[in-house]
Amino acid sequence: MSDKTDELLAIIAGADYATDKGGRHLLTQLKQATASVLSGLTKTGDPLLLLDPAQYSLGYSYILASRLTTADKPDLSVLLPALSTFCLQFNPHSFALGGADRLHLICRGAFRMVDKCIPGRFAVLVQPLAEATRRLSSGTRPADQSVHSANTDAVLTPCHAWLLRAAIQAKMYRQALPCVSRHVSHFDPALECRIQDFLSYHYYAGIVFAGLKKWPQSLDAFALAVSAPAQGASAIMVEAHKKYVLASLIAHGKVRPLAKTTSAIVHKAAKAKLGAYTEFATAFESGSTSRVATEEYRKVRDTFIRDGNDGLANQAIKCLTTRSIARLTQTYVTLSLDDIGKHVGMGRSGTEGGAGGGGGAGANGRQPSGAGGASTAATPTDTTPHAPILLSTDVENLLLHMVSTSQVSAVIDHRRGSADGSSAGAGSSSSAPAAAADHGGMVQFLDSDESYSSLEATTQLQSLLTSTLRMSDSVREMDRTVHASRDYLGKVVGAGLGRGFMLSHGGSGFGGSAGMDDDMVLEEVDVRMGGYM
Repeated sequence: MSDKTDELLAIIAGADYATDKGGRHLLTQLKQATASVLSGLTKTGDPLLLLDPAQYSLGYSYILASRLTTADKPDLSVLLPALSTFCLQFNPHSFALGGADRLHLICRGAFRMVDKCIPGRFAVLVQPLAEATRRLSSGTRPADQSVHSANTDAVLTPCHAWLLRAAIQAKMYRQALPCVSRHVSHFDPALECRIQDFLSYHYYAGIVFAGLKKWPQSLDAFALAVSAPAQGASAIMVEAHKKYVLASLIAHGKVRPLAKTTSAIVHKAAKAKLGAYTEFATAFESGSTSRVATEEYRKVRDTFIRDGNDGLANQAIKCLTTRSIARLTQTYVTLSLDDIGKHVGMGRSGTEGGAGGGGGAGANGRQPSGAGGASTAATPTDTTPHAPILLSTDVENLLLHMVSTSQVSAVIDHRRGSADGSSAGAGSSSSAPAAAADHGGMVQFLDSDESYSSLEATTQLQSLLTSTLRMSDSVREMDRTVHASRDYLGKVVGAGLGRGFMLSHGGSGFGGSAGMDDDMVLEEVDVRMGGYM
Protein backbone atom coordinates (compact mmCIF):
# COMPACT_ATOMS: atom_id res chain seq x y z
CA MET A 1 0.00 0.00 0.00
CA SER A 2 2.99 2.33 0.31
CA ASP A 3 2.95 3.01 -3.47
CA LYS A 4 -0.69 4.12 -3.40
CA THR A 5 -0.05 6.18 -0.30
CA ASP A 6 2.88 7.82 -2.10
CA GLU A 7 0.58 8.61 -5.04
CA LEU A 8 -2.03 10.13 -2.76
CA LEU A 9 0.63 12.20 -1.03
CA ALA A 10 1.81 13.48 -4.42
CA ILE A 11 -1.78 14.45 -5.31
CA ILE A 12 -2.17 16.35 -2.02
CA ALA A 13 1.13 18.18 -2.49
CA GLY A 14 0.48 19.01 -6.15
CA ALA A 15 -3.14 20.14 -5.92
CA ASP A 16 -4.12 23.60 -7.16
CA TYR A 17 -5.40 25.21 -3.98
CA ALA A 18 -5.87 28.62 -5.59
CA THR A 19 -8.97 27.59 -7.59
CA ASP A 20 -12.24 25.90 -6.67
CA LYS A 21 -11.70 23.41 -9.49
CA GLY A 22 -8.42 22.26 -7.98
CA GLY A 23 -9.99 21.98 -4.54
CA ARG A 24 -12.90 19.90 -5.81
CA HIS A 25 -10.54 17.58 -7.68
CA LEU A 26 -8.49 16.99 -4.54
CA LEU A 27 -11.66 16.40 -2.51
CA THR A 28 -12.80 13.78 -5.02
CA GLN A 29 -9.46 11.96 -4.83
CA LEU A 30 -9.51 11.96 -1.04
CA LYS A 31 -13.06 10.59 -0.90
CA GLN A 32 -12.10 7.75 -3.26
CA ALA A 33 -9.06 6.75 -1.19
CA THR A 34 -9.53 3.68 0.98
CA ALA A 35 -8.87 3.61 4.72
CA SER A 36 -5.77 1.46 4.23
CA VAL A 37 -4.28 4.01 1.81
CA LEU A 38 -5.08 6.95 4.10
CA SER A 39 -3.66 5.12 7.12
CA GLY A 40 -0.55 3.83 5.38
CA LEU A 41 3.05 5.05 5.47
CA THR A 42 5.08 6.24 2.50
CA LYS A 43 8.54 5.12 1.46
CA THR A 44 9.95 8.35 2.86
CA GLY A 45 8.15 8.28 6.22
CA ASP A 46 4.91 9.09 8.03
CA PRO A 47 2.62 11.46 6.03
CA LEU A 48 1.64 13.20 9.29
CA LEU A 49 5.30 14.17 9.72
CA LEU A 50 5.90 15.01 6.07
CA LEU A 51 2.86 17.23 5.36
CA ASP A 52 2.45 20.79 6.62
CA PRO A 53 -1.05 20.97 8.21
CA ALA A 54 -1.27 24.70 7.52
CA GLN A 55 -0.64 24.32 3.77
CA TYR A 56 -2.30 20.94 3.17
CA SER A 57 -5.11 21.11 5.74
CA LEU A 58 -7.70 19.15 3.77
CA GLY A 59 -5.44 16.22 2.91
CA TYR A 60 -3.93 16.21 6.40
CA SER A 61 -7.43 16.02 7.94
CA TYR A 62 -8.33 12.92 5.89
CA ILE A 63 -5.13 11.13 6.90
CA LEU A 64 -5.39 12.13 10.58
CA ALA A 65 -9.05 11.12 10.78
CA SER A 66 -8.30 7.71 9.27
CA ARG A 67 -5.38 7.07 11.60
CA LEU A 68 -7.39 8.06 14.69
CA THR A 69 -10.47 6.00 13.88
CA THR A 70 -9.07 2.80 12.35
CA ALA A 71 -5.94 1.94 14.33
CA ASP A 72 -6.49 -0.89 16.83
CA LYS A 73 -3.75 0.55 19.05
CA PRO A 74 -3.33 4.26 18.26
CA ASP A 75 0.27 5.44 18.45
CA LEU A 76 -0.06 8.16 21.06
CA SER A 77 3.49 9.44 20.52
CA VAL A 78 2.64 10.33 16.91
CA LEU A 79 -1.11 10.99 16.88
CA LEU A 80 -1.37 13.30 19.90
CA PRO A 81 1.31 15.74 18.62
CA ALA A 82 -0.21 15.50 15.13
CA LEU A 83 -3.65 16.34 16.53
CA SER A 84 -2.31 19.32 18.47
CA THR A 85 -0.35 20.61 15.49
CA PHE A 86 -3.34 20.28 13.16
CA CYS A 87 -5.71 22.08 15.56
CA LEU A 88 -3.24 24.93 16.01
CA GLN A 89 -2.30 25.41 12.35
CA PHE A 90 -5.02 24.21 9.96
CA ASN A 91 -6.55 26.66 7.49
CA PRO A 92 -10.37 26.93 7.89
CA HIS A 93 -10.69 28.07 4.26
CA SER A 94 -9.59 24.60 3.13
CA PHE A 95 -13.03 23.25 4.12
CA ALA A 96 -15.09 25.82 2.21
CA LEU A 97 -15.85 23.29 -0.57
CA GLY A 98 -16.40 20.27 1.69
CA GLY A 99 -14.56 17.74 3.80
CA ALA A 100 -15.81 19.07 7.14
CA ASP A 101 -17.06 15.58 7.96
CA ARG A 102 -13.40 14.74 8.66
CA LEU A 103 -13.50 17.22 11.54
CA HIS A 104 -16.28 15.18 13.14
CA LEU A 105 -14.19 12.03 12.71
CA ILE A 106 -11.06 13.67 14.10
CA CYS A 107 -12.89 14.70 17.28
CA ARG A 108 -14.47 11.28 17.63
CA GLY A 109 -11.14 9.58 16.97
CA ALA A 110 -9.39 11.80 19.53
CA PHE A 111 -11.79 10.58 22.24
CA ARG A 112 -11.24 7.02 21.06
CA MET A 113 -7.48 7.48 21.34
CA VAL A 114 -7.74 8.78 24.91
CA ASP A 115 -10.07 5.94 25.91
CA LYS A 116 -7.67 3.31 24.56
CA CYS A 117 -4.30 4.83 25.52
CA ILE A 118 -4.78 7.13 28.51
CA PRO A 119 -8.28 6.46 29.94
CA GLY A 120 -9.85 9.42 31.67
CA ARG A 121 -7.17 11.96 30.74
CA PHE A 122 -9.38 14.11 28.53
CA ALA A 123 -7.53 17.22 29.68
CA VAL A 124 -5.03 16.66 26.85
CA LEU A 125 -7.81 17.34 24.33
CA VAL A 126 -9.17 20.56 25.79
CA GLN A 127 -6.57 23.01 24.49
CA PRO A 128 -6.32 21.55 20.94
CA LEU A 129 -10.10 21.40 20.54
CA ALA A 130 -10.47 24.91 21.99
CA GLU A 131 -8.07 26.27 19.36
CA ALA A 132 -9.80 24.33 16.55
CA THR A 133 -13.17 25.71 17.67
CA ARG A 134 -11.82 29.25 17.79
CA ARG A 135 -10.35 29.00 14.29
CA LEU A 136 -13.55 27.60 12.79
CA SER A 137 -15.94 29.92 14.68
CA SER A 138 -15.48 32.67 12.09
CA GLY A 139 -16.54 30.50 9.14
CA THR A 140 -14.71 28.85 6.25
CA ARG A 141 -14.69 31.69 3.71
CA PRO A 142 -12.46 34.80 3.84
CA ALA A 143 -15.53 37.05 3.68
CA ASP A 144 -16.77 35.54 6.95
CA GLN A 145 -13.69 36.58 8.93
CA SER A 146 -14.69 40.24 9.21
CA VAL A 147 -18.31 39.37 9.98
CA HIS A 148 -17.59 36.86 12.75
CA SER A 149 -14.66 38.23 14.69
CA ALA A 150 -13.69 37.13 18.20
CA ASN A 151 -16.05 39.75 19.69
CA THR A 152 -19.16 38.79 17.73
CA ASP A 153 -21.51 35.84 17.59
CA ALA A 154 -19.93 32.57 16.51
CA VAL A 155 -20.55 30.03 13.78
CA LEU A 156 -21.49 26.56 15.04
CA THR A 157 -18.70 24.09 14.29
CA PRO A 158 -18.29 20.29 14.53
CA CYS A 159 -15.81 20.87 17.37
CA HIS A 160 -18.04 22.86 19.72
CA ALA A 161 -19.80 19.96 21.45
CA TRP A 162 -16.65 17.81 21.54
CA LEU A 163 -14.66 20.58 23.23
CA LEU A 164 -17.29 21.03 25.93
CA ARG A 165 -17.57 17.30 26.48
CA ALA A 166 -13.80 17.04 26.99
CA ALA A 167 -13.82 20.03 29.37
CA ILE A 168 -16.67 18.54 31.42
CA GLN A 169 -15.04 15.13 31.74
CA ALA A 170 -11.74 16.79 32.70
CA LYS A 171 -13.52 19.20 35.12
CA MET A 172 -11.90 22.10 33.22
CA TYR A 173 -14.96 24.34 33.04
CA ARG A 174 -13.09 27.63 32.92
CA GLN A 175 -11.11 26.56 29.87
CA ALA A 176 -14.43 26.14 28.04
CA LEU A 177 -15.77 29.55 29.12
CA PRO A 178 -14.44 31.51 26.08
CA CYS A 179 -16.29 29.08 23.82
CA VAL A 180 -19.67 29.21 25.58
CA SER A 181 -19.45 32.97 26.15
CA ARG A 182 -19.92 33.63 22.42
CA HIS A 183 -23.49 33.22 21.22
CA VAL A 184 -23.83 30.65 18.44
CA SER A 185 -26.24 32.19 15.94
CA HIS A 186 -24.76 31.40 12.51
CA PHE A 187 -24.42 28.20 10.54
CA ASP A 188 -21.94 27.62 7.74
CA PRO A 189 -23.31 24.98 5.31
CA ALA A 190 -19.74 23.95 4.46
CA LEU A 191 -19.21 22.73 8.04
CA GLU A 192 -22.06 20.21 7.68
CA CYS A 193 -23.38 20.67 11.21
CA ARG A 194 -26.46 18.67 12.13
CA ILE A 195 -29.29 19.34 14.55
CA GLN A 196 -27.57 16.95 16.96
CA ASP A 197 -24.53 19.27 17.00
CA PHE A 198 -26.74 22.22 17.93
CA LEU A 199 -28.56 20.34 20.69
CA SER A 200 -25.41 18.72 22.08
CA TYR A 201 -23.54 22.03 22.17
CA HIS A 202 -26.22 23.82 24.18
CA TYR A 203 -26.73 20.81 26.44
CA TYR A 204 -23.03 20.71 27.30
CA ALA A 205 -22.87 24.52 27.56
CA GLY A 206 -25.55 24.33 30.24
CA ILE A 207 -23.43 21.83 32.18
CA VAL A 208 -20.32 24.02 31.85
CA PHE A 209 -22.18 27.08 33.17
CA ALA A 210 -23.64 24.97 36.00
CA GLY A 211 -20.14 23.81 36.93
CA LEU A 212 -19.13 27.48 37.18
CA LYS A 213 -22.26 28.35 39.21
CA LYS A 214 -23.46 30.67 36.44
CA TRP A 215 -27.07 29.61 36.80
CA PRO A 216 -28.86 32.17 34.56
CA GLN A 217 -26.55 31.30 31.66
CA SER A 218 -26.91 27.60 32.38
CA LEU A 219 -30.68 27.93 32.32
CA ASP A 220 -30.61 29.78 29.00
CA ALA A 221 -28.39 27.13 27.42
CA PHE A 222 -30.66 24.27 28.51
CA ALA A 223 -33.69 26.26 27.31
CA LEU A 224 -32.20 26.60 23.82
CA ALA A 225 -31.70 22.84 23.65
CA VAL A 226 -35.25 22.14 24.83
CA SER A 227 -37.06 24.73 22.72
CA ALA A 228 -35.29 24.06 19.40
CA PRO A 229 -37.74 23.45 16.50
CA ALA A 230 -38.51 19.75 16.42
CA GLN A 231 -40.92 17.20 14.99
CA GLY A 232 -40.12 14.86 17.87
CA ALA A 233 -38.52 15.01 21.31
CA SER A 234 -35.00 13.63 21.02
CA ALA A 235 -33.07 12.07 23.89
CA ILE A 236 -30.85 15.15 24.09
CA MET A 237 -33.87 17.41 24.51
CA VAL A 238 -35.31 15.21 27.25
CA GLU A 239 -32.03 15.19 29.20
CA ALA A 240 -31.67 18.96 28.77
CA HIS A 241 -35.24 19.42 29.99
CA LYS A 242 -34.46 17.51 33.20
CA LYS A 243 -31.48 19.73 33.94
CA TYR A 244 -33.49 22.79 32.90
CA VAL A 245 -36.02 22.12 35.69
CA LEU A 246 -33.32 21.84 38.36
CA ALA A 247 -31.30 24.81 37.07
CA SER A 248 -34.50 26.87 37.03
CA LEU A 249 -35.18 26.03 40.68
CA ILE A 250 -31.65 27.14 41.57
CA ALA A 251 -31.77 30.35 39.55
CA HIS A 252 -35.35 31.48 40.26
CA GLY A 253 -36.79 29.26 42.98
CA LYS A 254 -39.41 27.98 40.54
CA VAL A 255 -39.58 26.45 37.09
CA ARG A 256 -39.38 29.21 34.51
CA PRO A 257 -41.86 28.67 31.65
CA LEU A 258 -40.33 27.67 28.34
CA ALA A 259 -40.60 29.89 25.30
CA LYS A 260 -44.01 29.95 23.62
CA THR A 261 -42.37 28.68 20.45
CA THR A 262 -41.46 25.38 22.14
CA SER A 263 -42.93 22.45 20.24
CA ALA A 264 -46.07 20.93 21.73
CA ILE A 265 -44.51 17.50 21.39
CA VAL A 266 -41.75 18.58 23.79
CA HIS A 267 -44.35 19.45 26.44
CA LYS A 268 -46.00 16.10 25.81
CA ALA A 269 -42.69 14.30 26.30
CA ALA A 270 -42.12 16.23 29.55
CA LYS A 271 -45.38 14.93 31.01
CA ALA A 272 -44.40 11.38 30.12
CA LYS A 273 -40.73 11.39 31.13
CA LEU A 274 -40.26 14.16 33.71
CA GLY A 275 -42.77 13.10 36.34
CA ALA A 276 -40.22 12.90 39.17
CA TYR A 277 -38.79 16.31 38.30
CA THR A 278 -42.21 17.94 38.15
CA GLU A 279 -43.12 16.45 41.53
CA PHE A 280 -39.85 17.67 43.07
CA ALA A 281 -40.32 21.16 41.59
CA THR A 282 -43.85 21.41 43.01
CA ALA A 283 -42.59 20.57 46.50
CA PHE A 284 -39.64 22.94 46.06
CA GLU A 285 -41.89 25.89 45.28
CA SER A 286 -43.71 25.31 48.57
CA GLY A 287 -40.59 26.65 50.31
CA SER A 288 -40.29 23.97 53.01
CA THR A 289 -36.62 23.03 53.31
CA SER A 290 -37.35 20.14 55.67
CA ARG A 291 -40.00 18.63 53.41
CA VAL A 292 -37.97 18.97 50.24
CA ALA A 293 -34.74 17.65 51.75
CA THR A 294 -36.32 14.55 53.28
CA GLU A 295 -39.75 13.46 52.11
CA GLU A 296 -39.75 14.67 48.51
CA TYR A 297 -36.09 13.99 47.75
CA ARG A 298 -36.38 10.44 49.09
CA LYS A 299 -39.18 9.76 46.60
CA VAL A 300 -37.17 10.84 43.56
CA ARG A 301 -33.63 10.18 44.74
CA ASP A 302 -33.14 7.01 42.71
CA THR A 303 -34.33 8.76 39.56
CA PHE A 304 -31.93 11.66 40.06
CA ILE A 305 -29.00 9.33 40.67
CA ARG A 306 -29.86 7.22 37.62
CA ASP A 307 -30.04 10.35 35.45
CA GLY A 308 -26.83 11.77 36.92
CA ASN A 309 -28.64 14.83 38.26
CA ASP A 310 -28.19 14.26 42.00
CA GLY A 311 -25.53 17.00 42.10
CA LEU A 312 -27.94 19.58 40.70
CA ALA A 313 -30.71 18.41 43.04
CA ASN A 314 -28.49 18.89 46.10
CA GLN A 315 -27.51 22.34 44.85
CA ALA A 316 -31.20 23.20 44.56
CA ILE A 317 -31.87 22.09 48.15
CA LYS A 318 -29.02 24.28 49.40
CA CYS A 319 -30.34 27.25 47.44
CA LEU A 320 -33.78 26.79 49.02
CA THR A 321 -32.27 27.68 52.40
CA THR A 322 -30.70 30.90 51.10
CA ARG A 323 -33.97 31.86 49.42
CA SER A 324 -35.80 31.35 52.71
CA ILE A 325 -33.37 33.75 54.40
CA ALA A 326 -33.76 36.28 51.58
CA ARG A 327 -37.54 36.21 52.04
CA LEU A 328 -37.10 37.19 55.71
CA THR A 329 -35.76 40.57 54.62
CA GLN A 330 -39.21 41.39 53.22
CA THR A 331 -40.82 40.94 56.65
CA TYR A 332 -38.26 41.69 59.38
CA VAL A 333 -35.77 44.46 60.06
CA THR A 334 -33.89 42.72 62.90
CA LEU A 335 -33.56 39.06 63.87
CA SER A 336 -31.14 37.02 65.92
CA LEU A 337 -29.06 34.34 64.25
CA ASP A 338 -30.98 31.66 66.18
CA ASP A 339 -34.32 33.11 65.08
CA ILE A 340 -33.20 33.02 61.46
CA GLY A 341 -32.22 29.38 61.90
CA LYS A 342 -35.67 28.57 63.29
CA HIS A 343 -37.49 30.35 60.48
CA VAL A 344 -35.67 28.45 57.75
CA GLY A 345 -35.50 25.07 59.50
CA MET A 346 -31.91 25.42 60.69
CA GLY A 347 -32.52 25.57 64.44
CA ARG A 348 -29.89 23.94 66.64
CA SER A 349 -32.20 22.19 69.09
CA GLY A 350 -33.90 18.92 68.27
CA THR A 351 -37.38 20.48 68.42
CA GLU A 352 -36.55 23.35 66.09
CA GLY A 353 -36.49 22.30 62.48
CA GLY A 354 -35.00 18.80 62.65
CA ALA A 355 -35.85 16.69 59.63
CA GLY A 356 -37.11 13.87 61.79
CA GLY A 357 -39.04 15.90 64.36
CA GLY A 358 -38.16 14.39 67.77
CA GLY A 359 -34.84 13.63 69.36
CA GLY A 360 -32.51 15.90 71.31
CA ALA A 361 -29.43 17.72 70.21
CA GLY A 362 -25.96 16.29 70.57
CA ALA A 363 -23.61 17.28 73.35
CA ASN A 364 -22.28 20.21 71.35
CA GLY A 365 -25.75 21.53 70.54
CA ARG A 366 -25.76 20.11 67.00
CA GLN A 367 -28.42 17.70 65.85
CA PRO A 368 -27.11 14.17 65.12
CA SER A 369 -26.44 13.44 61.48
CA GLY A 370 -29.48 11.19 61.12
CA ALA A 371 -33.03 12.23 60.36
CA GLY A 372 -33.81 12.96 64.01
CA GLY A 373 -32.25 12.09 67.37
CA ALA A 374 -30.24 8.96 68.20
CA SER A 375 -33.33 6.77 68.38
CA THR A 376 -34.49 7.79 64.89
CA ALA A 377 -31.14 8.17 63.15
CA ALA A 378 -30.91 6.94 59.58
CA THR A 379 -29.14 3.70 58.83
CA PRO A 380 -25.52 3.95 57.64
CA THR A 381 -26.55 2.97 54.10
CA ASP A 382 -29.14 5.74 53.80
CA THR A 383 -27.53 8.59 51.84
CA THR A 384 -30.66 10.69 51.54
CA PRO A 385 -29.76 14.34 52.31
CA HIS A 386 -31.56 15.73 55.32
CA ALA A 387 -32.62 19.23 56.19
CA PRO A 388 -29.52 21.05 57.42
CA ILE A 389 -29.39 21.52 61.20
CA LEU A 390 -26.81 24.25 61.80
CA LEU A 391 -25.38 26.25 64.67
CA SER A 392 -25.68 30.03 64.81
CA THR A 393 -22.10 30.17 63.51
CA ASP A 394 -23.22 28.20 60.47
CA VAL A 395 -26.10 30.62 59.92
CA GLU A 396 -23.63 33.48 60.24
CA ASN A 397 -21.30 31.97 57.65
CA LEU A 398 -24.20 31.51 55.27
CA LEU A 399 -25.30 35.11 55.80
CA LEU A 400 -21.77 36.37 55.18
CA HIS A 401 -21.69 34.44 51.93
CA MET A 402 -25.05 35.90 50.88
CA VAL A 403 -23.82 39.41 51.67
CA SER A 404 -20.59 38.89 49.72
CA THR A 405 -22.59 37.71 46.69
CA SER A 406 -25.07 40.62 46.99
CA GLN A 407 -28.04 38.36 47.73
CA VAL A 408 -28.89 40.35 50.87
CA SER A 409 -27.65 43.48 52.57
CA ALA A 410 -27.22 43.04 56.33
CA VAL A 411 -25.09 43.83 59.39
CA ILE A 412 -24.32 41.31 62.17
CA ASP A 413 -23.84 42.76 65.68
CA HIS A 414 -22.34 40.23 68.10
CA ARG A 415 -22.15 42.67 71.00
CA ARG A 416 -25.86 43.33 70.85
CA GLY A 417 -26.72 39.63 70.79
CA SER A 418 -24.55 38.89 73.85
CA ALA A 419 -25.84 41.88 75.78
CA ASP A 420 -29.48 41.09 75.14
CA GLY A 421 -29.06 37.53 76.30
CA SER A 422 -32.22 35.56 75.75
CA SER A 423 -34.41 38.52 74.85
CA ALA A 424 -34.84 39.73 71.29
CA GLY A 425 -33.28 42.94 70.10
CA ALA A 426 -35.30 45.95 69.02
CA GLY A 427 -37.38 45.14 66.01
CA SER A 428 -36.90 41.38 66.37
CA SER A 429 -39.79 38.98 66.20
CA SER A 430 -38.14 36.44 68.50
CA SER A 431 -40.21 34.87 71.25
CA ALA A 432 -37.56 32.57 72.69
CA PRO A 433 -37.89 31.73 76.39
CA ALA A 434 -35.66 33.42 78.91
CA ALA A 435 -33.86 30.17 79.62
CA ALA A 436 -32.46 29.96 76.10
CA ALA A 437 -28.80 30.60 75.47
CA ASP A 438 -27.57 33.78 73.84
CA HIS A 439 -28.64 34.43 70.31
CA GLY A 440 -25.09 34.45 68.97
CA GLY A 441 -25.61 37.89 67.45
CA MET A 442 -28.27 40.13 66.01
CA VAL A 443 -28.75 40.66 62.28
CA GLN A 444 -30.08 43.92 60.90
CA PHE A 445 -31.35 43.74 57.33
CA LEU A 446 -30.62 46.85 55.26
CA ASP A 447 -31.95 48.27 52.04
CA SER A 448 -29.70 47.69 49.08
CA ASP A 449 -27.13 50.47 48.76
CA GLU A 450 -26.49 49.79 45.07
CA SER A 451 -26.76 53.12 43.22
CA TYR A 452 -25.48 51.73 39.91
CA SER A 453 -23.11 54.68 39.65
CA SER A 454 -19.90 52.69 40.01
CA LEU A 455 -17.48 52.10 37.17
CA GLU A 456 -18.24 48.39 37.27
CA ALA A 457 -21.98 48.97 36.83
CA THR A 458 -21.37 51.44 34.00
CA THR A 459 -19.06 48.98 32.25
CA GLN A 460 -21.59 46.17 32.59
CA LEU A 461 -24.39 48.39 31.25
CA GLN A 462 -22.25 49.41 28.29
CA SER A 463 -21.44 45.78 27.57
CA LEU A 464 -25.12 44.81 27.66
CA LEU A 465 -26.09 47.67 25.37
CA THR A 466 -23.37 46.74 22.89
CA SER A 467 -24.46 43.11 22.96
CA THR A 468 -28.11 44.10 22.45
CA LEU A 469 -27.29 46.33 19.47
CA ARG A 470 -25.13 43.61 17.94
CA MET A 471 -27.91 41.07 18.39
CA SER A 472 -30.41 43.46 16.82
CA ASP A 473 -28.19 43.88 13.77
CA SER A 474 -27.72 40.11 13.57
CA VAL A 475 -31.47 39.45 13.69
CA ARG A 476 -32.09 42.11 11.04
CA GLU A 477 -29.50 40.56 8.74
CA MET A 478 -30.85 37.05 9.31
CA ASP A 479 -34.37 38.29 8.55
CA ARG A 480 -33.16 39.84 5.28
CA THR A 481 -31.33 36.65 4.32
CA VAL A 482 -34.34 34.43 5.02
CA HIS A 483 -36.71 36.66 3.06
CA ALA A 484 -34.36 36.55 0.08
CA SER A 485 -33.83 32.77 0.17
CA ARG A 486 -35.31 30.55 -2.52
CA ASP A 487 -36.64 28.02 0.01
CA TYR A 488 -38.53 30.67 1.93
CA LEU A 489 -40.03 32.24 -1.17
CA GLY A 490 -41.10 28.81 -2.42
CA LYS A 491 -42.89 28.04 0.85
CA VAL A 492 -44.53 31.45 0.96
CA VAL A 493 -45.80 31.16 -2.60
CA GLY A 494 -47.05 27.62 -1.96
CA ALA A 495 -48.86 28.68 1.20
CA GLY A 496 -50.38 31.67 -0.54
CA LEU A 497 -51.70 29.60 -3.44
CA GLY A 498 -53.03 26.82 -1.23
CA ARG A 499 -54.62 28.83 1.58
CA GLY A 500 -55.11 32.32 0.27
CA PHE A 501 -52.69 33.89 2.73
CA MET A 502 -48.96 33.91 3.40
CA LEU A 503 -47.14 32.06 6.17
CA SER A 504 -43.92 33.65 7.40
CA HIS A 505 -41.55 30.90 8.44
CA GLY A 506 -38.22 29.77 7.13
CA GLY A 507 -36.63 26.44 6.47
CA SER A 508 -34.22 24.50 8.59
CA GLY A 509 -30.76 25.98 9.05
CA PHE A 510 -29.10 22.62 9.53
CA GLY A 511 -27.80 20.03 7.16
CA GLY A 512 -29.19 16.53 7.17
CA SER A 513 -32.56 15.39 8.44
CA ALA A 514 -34.69 18.00 10.17
CA GLY A 515 -36.96 15.51 11.92
CA MET A 516 -36.26 13.63 15.12
CA ASP A 517 -37.83 10.57 16.68
CA ASP A 518 -38.70 9.77 20.27
CA ASP A 519 -36.33 6.82 20.14
CA MET A 520 -33.36 8.81 18.84
CA VAL A 521 -30.33 7.93 20.92
CA LEU A 522 -27.49 10.23 21.89
CA GLU A 523 -24.71 9.46 19.46
CA GLU A 524 -21.47 9.65 21.43
CA VAL A 525 -23.14 12.07 23.86
CA ASP A 526 -22.75 11.22 27.53
CA VAL A 527 -25.92 12.38 29.27
CA ARG A 528 -24.95 11.07 32.70
CA MET A 529 -22.62 13.74 34.00
CA GLY A 530 -23.64 13.48 37.66
CA GLY A 531 -21.34 14.47 40.48
CA TYR A 532 -19.75 17.34 38.61
CA MET A 533 -20.77 19.86 41.22
